Amino acid sequence: MRAQLLFEIPYATADASALKAYIAQKNVVKPDIWGAREVTIAPGQAKAPVIIGIWDSGVDPTDYPSAMYVDAMHRHGIAIANDTTISTSDLLPVSSEIAKDYAQDVSYLAGRSDLQSGIDSPDAESYVKFAKSLTPDESKQFRARLDVLAEYTHGSHVAGIAIRNNAAAHILNARFNDNFSHLILDVDPAKWVNAMAKRIEEQGAYFRANNVRVVNMSWGDDVAEFEDWLGKAEANGDPQVRKAEAEKLFDVWRKAVSEVISDSPNVLFIAAAGNSDSDASFGGSVPAALTLPNLITVGAVNQAGDPANFTSYGPTVLVYADGYQVPSKLPGGYVVKYSGTSMATPNVTNLAAKLFAIDPSLTATEARALIIKGATSSEDGKLKLIDPKATVGLIGT
Repeated sequence: MRAQLLFEIPYATADASALKAYIAQKNVVKPDIWGAREVTIAPGQAKAPVIIGIWDSGVDPTDYPSAMYVDAMHRHGIAIANDTTISTSDLLPVSSEIAKDYAQDVSYLAGRSDLQSGIDSPDAESYVKFAKSLTPDESKQFRARLDVLAEYTHGSHVAGIAIRNNAAAHILNARFNDNFSHLILDVDPAKWVNAMAKRIEEQGAYFRANNVRVVNMSWGDDVAEFEDWLGKAEANGDPQVRKAEAEKLFDVWRKAVSEVISDSPNVLFIAAAGNSDSDASFGGSVPAALTLPNLITVGAVNQAGDPANFTSYGPTVLVYADGYQVPSKLPGGYVVKYSGTSMATPNVTNLAAKLFAIDPSLTATEARALIIKGATSSEDGKLKLIDPKATVGLIGT
């Protein structure tokens, strides 16, 4: 502590300035490999339209007006509210208090994303400057607000990546909030989880009834998240009892998610590996740790195909895709770059949808096999990077 007070804190600004200059001098940006691998499906090129399920926090239909799916009831999909009722809202509802500052907060979301990716940008500088001006209580409220908005914007951002350069793509909005650690509900946890499990079974049936070919799952849950949720809801409970309860609830959730996938053999599900820099299968993350014939779990690399420092990995992670600073739309049409396996996953969904557009006769398992077979090895030979052009070239072989 004495060393920090004498040497680190007084010279922190000077140290940061020197380090920033050194990094700028030595930084080498590797070339982007993804542009050369891109495939475009222009109007008239597809043999059939492709319905893509965006199983996420919600999609803003004004962002993609010509690409939204419309069912027989004039809905864009099926949405589940936090209270487990069916909702009519395409987007995760936010309070008027949060919504009023949304336009400004978009730049803070972008700045926070840039900081997490180690990128200097005007948005990152603006975020830091504003965050430093806040009191501790204000800072806590600000972070909580951005967390809500990150969830609110997530589905729209994912959707834009999934339909990129595909005139045949249609977005089916399957909205729900899987972020259990943020929930403190005045209900019985077991009843709530069982009710939500039944609702996602309804979403699975909706995928099948509406001929969805591929579903994007840029989310994941583990037992620790359930335990965290119960800890907030039952702050004074016995930790061992809480842990056992969390494991029971998580078993219900894992079974429900697994059954949605296994009961939909004609649908290809694409899942995010997670952003914890750990083995997804070791932690039992759902859906990343599941092994099913119509499921692909995706890790993240950067523009050069090098592993992102946050990506999870493991035996269930079959392919990797660009998940670093990927641009797409947020609700309201704002274009922001986000990083994460959440962004890598819809790049694989994008490829799967193009395969189904070119050859509608492909089964889910056949499309899965083509994606894996067409992937190329990373420079160190450890990862399989998707290659859309190579994969499309395998159709019919």
